[in-house]
Amino acid sequence: MGTSKKVSSIHQELNRFLVFVIIIFAILCAFIYGCVRRILTAHTNEYMEVSTRQMEYEMNSVYDKAENYLISMAADERVQKLFRESEREKAMDIDYVQKLIIQAQNLEPAIKDIAFVNGNTTYSTIYSREELYELADKTTWNGFAWYGIKKTSMVILGKQENMFVYVMNVVEDGEKLGTLIASVPSAYFSKNIEEMNFFCALGKTNGKISFLFDNPEKEEFLEKIWLDSGKKEENGDWMKNIQISSRDAYLSALYVEKMDCYLIGANTMEQSFSNGNMRTLQGMILGCLILAALYMVGILLLLNQRMVRPLQKFHQLIRDMRSKGQRHLQEPVELSGCLEIQEIEEEFSGMVTGIDALNQKIFENTAHMYELELQKKEAELSYLRGQVDPHFLYNTLEVLRRQAIAKDAPELAQMAIDMGTIFRYSAKGSPVVTLKEEVAITRSYVRIQENRFMGRLKVFFMIPENLQKLEVMKMLLQPLVENAVCHGIEPKKEGGSVFIGARKEGDALLLTVKDDGVGIPEEKLREIREKLEAACQDTSRHVGIFNTQARIRLMYGPEYGIEIESSEGDGTSIFLKVPAKEMEE
Repeated sequence: MGTSKKVSSIHQELNRFLVFVIIIFAILCAFIYGCVRRILTAHTNEYMEVSTRQMEYEMNSVYDKAENYLISMAADERVQKLFRESEREKAMDIDYVQKLIIQAQNLEPAIKDIAFVNGNTTYSTIYSREELYELADKTTWNGFAWYGIKKTSMVILGKQENMFVYVMNVVEDGEKLGTLIASVPSAYFSKNIEEMNFFCALGKTNGKISFLFDNPEKEEFLEKIWLDSGKKEENGDWMKNIQISSRDAYLSALYVEKMDCYLIGANTMEQSFSNGNMRTLQGMILGCLILAALYMVGILLLLNQRMVRPLQKFHQLIRDMRSKGQRHLQEPVELSGCLEIQEIEEEFSGMVTGIDALNQKIFENTAHMYELELQKKEAELSYLRGQVDPHFLYNTLEVLRRQAIAKDAPELAQMAIDMGTIFRYSAKGSPVVTLKEEVAITRSYVRIQENRFMGRLKVFFMIPENLQKLEVMKMLLQPLVENAVCHGIEPKKEGGSVFIGARKEGDALLLTVKDDGVGIPEEKLREIREKLEAACQDTSRHVGIFNTQARIRLMYGPEYGIEIESSEGDGTSIFLKVPAKEMEE
């Protein structure tokens, strides 16, 4: 049976669903990856801002401490005396100043060195004389100030350190006596930043950049970011997202007023993801996505194995049956899969088997009805063949009756009357009569047979009065009585008797015809019983019990009919069962 529109198979639907799931999963992965990138970058940027602000605080704190120490030393009389004395008089004061420097370093470990320059006298633990003179010459202002970042000539742990340099000229009466120089390693400020692996530097408002660490690649990139960032000319903090050389970067610039510079922090997407913690988090998210993908693949494979394939097999079976015109299963259907699929297979197999059995039953019932119709026709023909032209018989019997009366033979006249009654009864009227009428016609037949047997036949009737009006088929008892007389009593030399009785059991009327004749041999009795129970009977050659059995079943159904019992030499009993229904008026 075709459909009005084309419908996709479950396999095609599964493929479409799989493509849809892959697309959605790819979009979801891209979305999650983008969100993770933004979250991680925002986290790193936020941490960078916090770290740079902490660094700004530390720079201001160190600035204040260095300023206090240098101002205190510049105000010390012995320091001023040291700067005024000649070379030969400075020995004792130098020892005093060294003690002050050591004391300051103990109080503030961040201060790596405090140096002074005065004429030909210099003191420093990390700078050369030339470096100190250079610093002193470039310090042209009075008071305390941040000089900048300077790389020392001294190699410490295999490298030269960058130092935050703070300077202060010692002035008396407007005359410069000397210069005090405090140095703090840049590593003191940048240790947390280097752990986070983002860029940091100090930018002067004139565009010059001082880097806190030695990394040429980072210095070049950060300098490009700073120069191309379009920074504000006025002082103040600002943050912005920029793109340099196709690399997304986040720039943070905090203005340090005391030092008149910007504390610059820059973070790129690559830097965010190069951090160890970030890589771990990224790996965990990627692992979760892979597990989710494997789980989805497993679900789809299970769905294909437990549902799609069994349904495809079931669909192919139906198509094969339809194309071959089959209405039954040539072999059992076996569908592996989930419980619901197996129940569908069981129900389908049961339905097809039931339809096959129903078709077989319909065929058998149709054939049986056809055979019953044939039997009915044959029974009617058999009954008609057993009849003689009634007009000819009536006229003949009437002549015989008149001759018998004329010759004073009343028995012969009665026989003619009884025969005429029987012929008229069988040939005319309704096919159903009352039990009373059927018994009356049977009595007529019995009188004829009693004259024939000349005292060797005795017939007894036991018919209750309350059963006389029940409806029976015409010629129901007579063939059975005739069978008892001809086959039971006649072969017996001394003759015998026949008992005809009736009783009611429930909704059924039971009629009995019993004789004490010669009986029936056991083998013959078994053959008769088999013929009586047979669904199809040949009534063309049997007008007795077989014809009567066929007529009863055709009219009343298979639950009614004849049963026979006999014992050889001890007579035969025939039991007849019909519905107990009163004759309608």
